[in-house]
Amino acid sequence: MPERMPPVADTSEQALRAEIVRLNKVVQALMNRAERIASVQGSDYNLFQTAIMLEQQVRRRTVEVEAALRENEKITRALRESENHNRLLVENSPMCIHEIGMDGRITSMNRSGLLMLGLQNECEVQGYRYLDAVGDDDRGRIGELLAMAYAGETSHFEFQASGPNAQIYKSCFVPIKNKNGMVEKLMGITEDITERKRLERQLQEREALFHAVFEQADSGIELIDPDTLQFIEINPAVCRMLGYTREELLRMHLEDTQADLDHAALLDMVRRNEEEGGAHFSNRHRCKNGAILDVEINAHILRIAGKRLLVGLWRDVTAQKRAQEEVKFKNTILQTQQETSPDAILVVDENGKIISYNRQFIELWHVPAQLLSTKDYEPVLNSVVEQVAKPEAFLARVQYLYEHRGEKSHEEILLKNGRVIERYSAPATGADGRYYGRVWYFRDITERKQADEQVRNLAFYDTLTQLANRRLLTDRLGQAMTASKRSGHYGAVMFLDLDNFKPLNDTYGHAVGDLLLIEVAQRISRCVRGMDTVARFGGDEFVVMLGELDVDKELSYAQARIVAEKVRIALTAPFLLARNTAEGAQAVVEHHCSASIGVALFVDQEAGQDDILKWADMAMYQAKQSGRNAIRFFDRGA
Repeated sequence: MPERMPPVADTSEQALRAEIVRLNKVVQALMNRAERIASVQGSDYNLFQTAIMLEQQVRRRTVEVEAALRENEKITRALRESENHNRLLVENSPMCIHEIGMDGRITSMNRSGLLMLGLQNECEVQGYRYLDAVGDDDRGRIGELLAMAYAGETSHFEFQASGPNAQIYKSCFVPIKNKNGMVEKLMGITEDITERKRLERQLQEREALFHAVFEQADSGIELIDPDTLQFIEINPAVCRMLGYTREELLRMHLEDTQADLDHAALLDMVRRNEEEGGAHFSNRHRCKNGAILDVEINAHILRIAGKRLLVGLWRDVTAQKRAQEEVKFKNTILQTQQETSPDAILVVDENGKIISYNRQFIELWHVPAQLLSTKDYEPVLNSVVEQVAKPEAFLARVQYLYEHRGEKSHEEILLKNGRVIERYSAPATGADGRYYGRVWYFRDITERKQADEQVRNLAFYDTLTQLANRRLLTDRLGQAMTASKRSGHYGAVMFLDLDNFKPLNDTYGHAVGDLLLIEVAQRISRCVRGMDTVARFGGDEFVVMLGELDVDKELSYAQARIVAEKVRIALTAPFLLARNTAEGAQAVVEHHCSASIGVALFVDQEAGQDDILKWADMAMYQAKQSGRNAIRFFDRGA
């Protein structure tokens, strides 16, 4: 703590009292001298005059001394009050006030300084070397300032303290001089600014962060006067997107960059923005080159230092909006295609939720509307499964496709009612290959299957008798010859030509003749195995191909004869053929018919198809020449 001031008033009072005593001694000495003179000269009058003069001088001097004493007491009281006031100020100051001796050590410190250092008593700091409290990085600099202070120069400085806490202090050196003008000590006033420095550093960091965000943000940031709508500040993103320089924009108003809003409309929006505490909306900006940007804006009114400021943050969504419009357009096209597609379409996402379906799906599978409205795939699947002829296989295939997301599928599904459904399924994936779900296409191909069967029949079957035609017979014969080569079994070809067919045709017409041919085809078919082939070769000629007879030629010969005889006998039975008369009545024609049959055996592709058919044809003519209604085998040795 600073030293107590010396008792100036007490010293002055003692001096005055000493002066009175001295004067009294002078008066007494003069009186004694006057008496001695009077006794010598014998004059009482002179003595009296001298006494009066001396008394007046003493009284005058006494009054002066008493006045001086009163003034001195007044000054003393003022000095004591000032000293007490200063002592209170020092002791109650929030700053550390300390004195440093000429040896660089602390001699006194107030209570705030002790609390700052975590001490209780002043004696704990007295004699402490000032520079020892300074951190290593600042000690040299503060030492220089200390030396300058001893030379009489005042300084102000900041330093970091030593120790683990590394507090930061702001302090000063004030030289205190004696009456001779020589520095006798230093006065210091120190303030702990650690927290202030921390806050300043945080503020600087936040300002740097704000500046970085402001300068580097992809979004446009605009600071606008809400009353005049003039730009106060803008970031580089605004300049880049609008095509203006910063200097150009700072001379402009908000309406200068708007495509649709004028000054009045913008002021109205600012008013509503302030009332509602902010706004988020879409807008359109006009660039310097006239291009239009679609933007999304967040705007708020801020109050900084008592001033209102409109802050707008916006981003260019032109590409996004165009992409959305393109997606919307594509979705519209897809929806139109889906609704106009002949296929029933169902789209299911990866979580088993129905994303889309068309009217054809409802009509094809007769799915109740309430099931589809739930968007749940399982009930819809169960409804479909109930209609499938093989539900277990259907479910297994569906499960497999959901487990193997990348696979496609194309199958035909038979329903319980006989209809045939073509099913195609493919994964729904994005451009990046991500799996979004699965698309199912269904089409009723029942009529197409029937048409295909009709085409097939026309290509391979005789339209009148529904027997195999020449093309199918050639194919079957080729297969039989290949099988014969593999197994060593014989096969046989029988060539049949009807006897007595032409008179029936000439008498009753082709319609009755066709009835006979149909009946002949049926009787021949009943005489052979399911693996054998019966074909109409043309007109009234038929061919029967027998496969897999026997490896022994004689046994095969016998088996072929049995079948040929069975056919011959079947065709000799009367044919009852119903026909319509000219009058519209129905009449039955009884016709007797027989067949000449030629048979040729083959094995191991020892001959070509044409040769085998030729052999059977030759044997058939031999049967006709023998009187008809007969069977003849081709003999290559004859």
